[in-house]
Formats: sequence, structure tokens, C-alpha cells
Amino acid sequence: MNAGESQSTTRLERALQESLQPVDPGTQFTAALQARLAAADLHPSAAAATPYPAGGSGLPYQRLYRAAMPLAAALVIALAVGWQLLDLREARLAAQARIHAQVLLALEITGERLGLAQQRIEQFQNQEH
Repeated sequence: MNAGESQSTTRLERALQESLQPVDPGTQFTAALQARLAAADLHPSAAAATPYPAGGSGLPYQRLYRAAMPLAAALVIALAVGWQLLDLREARLAAQARIHAQVLLALEITGERLGLAQQRIEQFQNQEH
């Protein structure tokens, strides 16, 4: 090791030691922590149920869960609306098919009746001659 490397290593070690020095978090943090610990002693189940104080951001999976729930609800609603629209479309197509069949039946009956009427007309014409 040369002198340049030794000097940079000592500077790095000093910088690390300075950055790892204990820092006083302040009186507000200490008071909040002590209040929380006191509340946890009084109500252990409530402390376990709420890992963060009111207004805390929660764990990442909790935030993801809170964000995913509205998206899941929107997806379920979209699927339900889609299925309803498909049902309406099928009902409309079935009604159109029934109407089509009824029109064809009416045309068939009308054709038969017109054929009978035409036969009678021809019979009357033949009787007159």
C-alpha cells in the first residue's frame, strides 16, 4: 500500500465514522415514542392492530392493497356491465329472430290464402264461360 491509498482509506474511514455517529432524534420523537409505548402497555391488541400512528403511510403492501381495491372494484363493475350488455344483445337478437320467424310465417299463410283466392277466382271465371 502506498501513501496515497493509505490517506484515502483513512479519509473514508473518518467519513464513515462521522456518518455513523449517534444522532439525537429530538424531544418530539422521544415523547411520541414514550406515549406510544405507554398506549401499547395499556392496550396491547390496539397497538398490534395499528402499527403506525394516525396519518401514517402504512406498510408498502398495505398501500398497494388500498390502491388495488378500487381498481378491483372497477374491474368487477366493468365485467358486470359487459355481461349485462351481452345479455341485452342476446335478448335483442332472440327477439329479432322471433319477429323474423313470425313475418315468414305470416308471409307463408298470406301466400297460401292468395293461392286459394286465385283458385276460386279461376273457378268462377271458368263457370262463367
